[in-house]
Amino acid sequence: MGIYSGPVSAAKDISGSSSGKAIEVAQSLMRVGDSGHILLSESVADLLLRVSTWAPQLHDLGECEAGGVKLKIFTLVAEGAGNFGRPKLLPSRDATSAMPRAGRTEWGPVEMGESEVVACLEDARIQYLGGHFDIAVRRFTEAIRLQPDCPDAYAGRARAYSALGWNAEAVEDYDEAIRLRPRVPQFYLLRAGARDGTGDPTAALADLNEALRLDPCCADAYSQRAGLMLRSGDLRSAIEDCSEALRLRPDDAAAYRRRAEAFAGLGRMAESRLDQEEADQIAISKKPS
Repeated sequence: MGIYSGPVSAAKDISGSSSGKAIEVAQSLMRVGDSGHILLSESVADLLLRVSTWAPQLHDLGECEAGGVKLKIFTLVAEGAGNFGRPKLLPSRDATSAMPRAGRTEWGPVEMGESEVVACLEDARIQYLGGHFDIAVRRFTEAIRLQPDCPDAYAGRARAYSALGWNAEAVEDYDEAIRLRPRVPQFYLLRAGARDGTGDPTAALADLNEALRLDPCCADAYSQRAGLMLRSGDLRSAIEDCSEALRLRPDDAAAYRRRAEAFAGLGRMAESRLDQEEADQIAISKKPS
């Protein structure tokens, strides 16, 4: 699948089909992809990068020519759909990349191709999802050695560091991921958690505010910011943020619990009990049968 945005005009033929440069480019993008690829132009990816639920699913593949237009393209991989690998028809990132890419391991320099980077990232994610965080750190580190400008590798290693309780190391990796791709709200959201873990709630709050500036519909950021407000004693702000989180995601049990605590702190016990009951019901409904 190829996705591109641009002007489209209605054709006058009997089939009622449409025409226009955007369709030509999208079709060219589709032809570049291998089986399973969902390829997006930078103009489309830029919109999705502002949405926290989509940003982590986008991966920069570099540039190609599609429909006579030179484009920076991304591959989308989400919920079992998409293909993380680099399309076989996509030109190399630079003139020398037909040769193996130079890498380095603990035992010295090695020659490794771009497919090795993809393999490292895929294995690292499998290890992370399996709870093998120390192995995930090693595999993400290997991917970084092979491709030092890969924000996904830094963000992935940061998540593994956080899971191990190494929040200071996680913050450093999120810093690098944000430097490489500064418009991804999810990076700020995750760095906020790591910064809070290092005992810096002020910096965490700044990150949550930036995440919400980039994506005003990020329920996680509202819920997480409510937790900071609750701890600081700003109960009314905590209630406001919880309410917004619940408007965006009505089954957020954590937001109900935080709001219940804030209501209780203000002496609004009836509302507190209602929220606590709602949180309990959500938790029960989500338990595996």
